[in-house]
Amino acid sequence: MIALILLMTVLSAVSLLYLFSDRGSDFFNLKKYQKYPLLNRSYLLLLTLLTSALLVSAILAASFHKPEDTTAGYMLKTLNVWKMTHLADSWKPMLWALKELNANPQNPLSLYERIFFVSKVKFQYPLSSLLFLDYLKQMTSADGHAISFAMNILCWFSLIGMGFMIYYLFSDSANRYDKYQAGISLDSKKQSRILFFMISLASVYLFYPLSRSFYLGQIQTLISCLTAAALIAWSKDRKGLAGLLVGLCCSIKPQYAVLLLWAAFRKEWKFSVSLLVTAGILQVVSVLEYGFSNVIGYIDVLRFISRNGESFFANQSLNGLMNRLLFNGNNLVWLKNSFPPYHPVVYYSTVVSSAAILGAALFWRVRQKPQLLDMALIFLSVTLASPVAWEHHYGILLPIFAVLFPAAIARRPFGAWTEAYLLTAWFLVSQKFELITDQFANTHLNFVQSYLFFGAVMVLVLLYRLLSVEPRIAKTSA
Repeated sequence: MIALILLMTVLSAVSLLYLFSDRGSDFFNLKKYQKYPLLNRSYLLLLTLLTSALLVSAILAASFHKPEDTTAGYMLKTLNVWKMTHLADSWKPMLWALKELNANPQNPLSLYERIFFVSKVKFQYPLSSLLFLDYLKQMTSADGHAISFAMNILCWFSLIGMGFMIYYLFSDSANRYDKYQAGISLDSKKQSRILFFMISLASVYLFYPLSRSFYLGQIQTLISCLTAAALIAWSKDRKGLAGLLVGLCCSIKPQYAVLLLWAAFRKEWKFSVSLLVTAGILQVVSVLEYGFSNVIGYIDVLRFISRNGESFFANQSLNGLMNRLLFNGNNLVWLKNSFPPYHPVVYYSTVVSSAAILGAALFWRVRQKPQLLDMALIFLSVTLASPVAWEHHYGILLPIFAVLFPAAIARRPFGAWTEAYLLTAWFLVSQKFELITDQFANTHLNFVQSYLFFGAVMVLVLLYRLLSVEPRIAKTSA
């Protein structure tokens, strides 16, 4: 059965890629696609992908009799707003940490020593991430269930907001690249605005990392939305606002502080100062609220995670890939109270790859004025370089794709096969294929479980390729 599904998937993919290539047959009249306005072409490609995603979900559901474990299944779960009280993957450990802080404010052991290392609770956020929940709890006197439900409602509405932001980024990117193409008009955009927005909204719910993030009750849903908003702010030349939004991300995921170096190297001072002030104020407030020893204890958690990582298949990083290849830890089941043992090969390969990914992103085009694609590149690099990059962390890829689609179609960095490349990368990062890939968990072919990671690497390569092509085109046009 698995072999048949794989064969059908490969044949369908190859056929689709061929038809969309410049060399493909015109049996389906796809050559007209090249004559459409850039925004229309981008949305036509996206609509094709979304339709294909539903078809793949139907095939997987029929084959494995588990419709709930498909991309479309997660879309339906996300749309069900009335079953959100149990979604607390982030909120539960965060509320547990708050409870412990309030119960033992004078405890000589740091909070992380007590919770993470002794109680084995995977609370892996800095204490600045607790401030909003803490103040909300104090102002409303609500219990943990009510707080979790309120946060899930906020995330649910933020997904709708993401639909608007995806539509804006698509339109902005199309406008940005259309001006170099004579004879193309965007008049049709005005006539199709509602349709394009509906496609944008559908892409949010059919993008598995985002629907997975919401279904778990993950604060990453808000981070993905803040990332999209930061891209929009940067595109509108609101560098200070973009820095503020990234500063808020830093209060939850400190690795986003890499963007401070990235911007400083490029002398983007409005962004740098805004990020530094926002993140700094939140850190100072967390020290005043929870104590310096508790705040600084987070460093021990980061050190431990970087040494061990996670072997569970949902960790879509090089660290996760290496742990699985070496059969170092549990692969198919997430263990909430333990980590895989330290393995030197895993550790050093993680360190070297992270340094390479971040080093390349920090110094690439360092003397040139950063574009929107540059910012997308550093966002993705920070995620890829992390020892633990869960599936839902790649929710940031949807707004990146909204910038990429028009740019790639206009610039054609891979020539005749540009659309084929986009299609492949999209499917790898946006779909849920564990029903197939988990069958290889205990074999030397378990690298297929890292399909999302490989897709993200493809997107990173595409960003570098686009940014290398852009100066040559601008020089030729001049």
